[in-house]
Amino acid sequence: MNPYLSGGEKDYTAASLVLERLAGFDQDGKLFPRLAQDIPIVANGGVSKDLKSITWKLKPGLKWSDGSPVTARDVVFTANYCMDPKFGWAFLNLFKGVDKVEALDDLTVEVTFKDPTPVPYGPFVSTVSPIIQAKQFADCQGEKAPTCTEANFNPIGTGPYVVTSFKPNDSIEFKANPNYRDPDKPHFADVNFKGGGDALAAARAVLQTGEYDFGWNIQHLQPCHRWGGSGTRSPHRNDGTRRSAAPDGRSGGGADREHGRRDARHGHWQPHPSAAPAPSEAGSNRCYRHPGSCDLAQARSHRRQCVRATP
Repeated sequence: MNPYLSGGEKDYTAASLVLERLAGFDQDGKLFPRLAQDIPIVANGGVSKDLKSITWKLKPGLKWSDGSPVTARDVVFTANYCMDPKFGWAFLNLFKGVDKVEALDDLTVEVTFKDPTPVPYGPFVSTVSPIIQAKQFADCQGEKAPTCTEANFNPIGTGPYVVTSFKPNDSIEFKANPNYRDPDKPHFADVNFKGGGDALAAARAVLQTGEYDFGWNIQHLQPCHRWGGSGTRSPHRNDGTRRSAAPDGRSGGGADREHGRRDARHGHWQPHPSAAPAPSEAGSNRCYRHPGSCDLAQARSHRRQCVRATP
């Protein structure tokens, strides 16, 4: 649940329900404020004319899920936490060129760059660089960062949910954050985020049993194509499901209803482009076709045909 220590998209997705950044990008690639009042640009004075600094202003009245106020000091702490040379953060390039991060007052943070930076939105905008609470992580800096199990598994955040249960390599349960800034959100009282298993089990949990509303990275791949010219089999199970459907080698599971209803209905049983065999090298590409349906019976029938056609 700590993105600064995480290694995959599934981790960042889960953590984003709890931890937030100053701004983000919408579906059209445009910046929009999250914890910030607005997006700093040269025209509104938020970005200096020499392009060597950017000033962020926090929304007034923001609270952490424990009820304490969010201040500019938390932003400064976050910067020092991730830039600590003894920490070794994987995405430190997002802070490339940063000279210093200072709190000008309780709600104002200034990021100063060593050189003119035309696009100063690296720090605190990416999903992997949210704001963490200074008080909770005060003793978790540098080499100590991975040792703070309680803070890393149950971070205090500003997002719409708080963690109620964390089972490594299994599931995370959330409940609505009572101190969330929008009193009309979130729309769901709790969320169960499930990992592990395989892609077919995740698909069934969404499409057949209805246990979950959204299945992430569900793929149905045929076992009868070959990789390149070596003649080796692709790394898939004989039943056509992929062994490693998630970045860490495990399939993703269900997510919250708010996003799941929209995304699940667009799911299609079709191969991932990266697994497509080269026509000249395919051992048997008769089976490589899109079933074009979320119907499980049709998918199973297609799978049996594919297995029978396997040389």
